[in-house]
Amino acid sequence: MIFRNIPKRPAADRVDPLSRLGVPTGPVLRVPEILEELQILFRGLIHEIPGAEALRLCGTPAMIDGDRPVPESPATGLGADNAGVWAAHGLEQAEIEDLRPEGLI
Repeated sequence: MIFRNIPKRPAADRVDPLSRLGVPTGPVLRVPEILEELQILFRGLIHEIPGAEALRLCGTPAMIDGDRPVPESPATGLGADNAGVWAAHGLEQAEIEDLRPEGLI
């Protein structure tokens, strides 16, 4: 009977009565709703990372020396570091350039 009636009422209508009865409960939130939660905003967990596109990331809840570590930039694009990685493994620049047309990097 309970399961048949759950979808008929908004979640907010069910949380308070169940909590008053001692049932641990809370609404299930979607990501956009979580990102706007006051506790998340107050704790400074969402950070905007500059780049080609604005990127919002969830930071770590842990603090180190009173600060939350935040990435200073977005990750590099796919394959952006290939030349440096291959050079670190001993390939010469000409060898690396030969791999590009073959689609290997």
